[in-house]
Amino acid sequence: ALLRSQINPRFLLNTLTYIRSLIERLPDKAIYSIENLSEIMSYMLYETSSEKVSLDNEINYINNYINLQKVRYYPDYISFEVSGDTSGILIPPLLFMPFLENAFKYGECSHVTPGIIISLGIKGNKLSFEVMNYVKEYAEKVNDEEGFSVRSIKRYLDLQYGNNYSLNINNEGSKYLIELNVKLS
Repeated sequence: ALLRSQINPRFLLNTLTYIRSLIERLPDKAIYSIENLSEIMSYMLYETSSEKVSLDNEINYINNYINLQKVRYYPDYISFEVSGDTSGILIPPLLFMPFLENAFKYGECSHVTPGIIISLGIKGNKLSFEVMNYVKEYAEKVNDEEGFSVRSIKRYLDLQYGNNYSLNINNEGSKYLIELNVKLS
C-alpha cells in the first residue's frame, strides 16, 4: 500500500497538468489522454488491492501509461516489447511502475531514438523485465541504494519473492539499466 501511495499522487498531478495544457491546443490528444488516464485509475482503484494481479492486466496498465507518455514525447521515443506466453501468470500489482517512472523522470528525450527501451519476457517459469534509458546530462546521478523508490521496491521484492529474484541496476555514464529477473512458481 505504501508503494502504491507513493506512485499515485505525483503521477496523477503531472498527468492532469499536462492534459490541461493539451485541452486548447490539441483537444483530440487531450481526450485520448483522459481515456488512458481513466483506464489507469480504474485499474488502480479496483484491481491493485489484491495481492496478485494478472500479468496481462499489468501489461495493459503499462501500455496505458506508455500511451500517456507518448503524447508528451514523440512516439518513437519509447519502445515496449512483450515476448512469451503471459496468460495465466499472476504477479504483485504495480511491480514495474517505480522503474518506469524513474526512466521517464531521468530520461533524456533528445538523445537517441528510442530513448527508453522496455522489454518484458516470459521463458518457461522465468519473468524478465528490463528498462534502459539514456540519462539527462544535467540530472544528478541516480544512486541505486538511495531514494525511497529503490529501497522500497527491493524490500517489496524480498517480501514477494524471497530468493527467487535478481535485480541489477547499472548507472553507467549516459545509460541507466534495470534488469529484474523473477523465478515464477
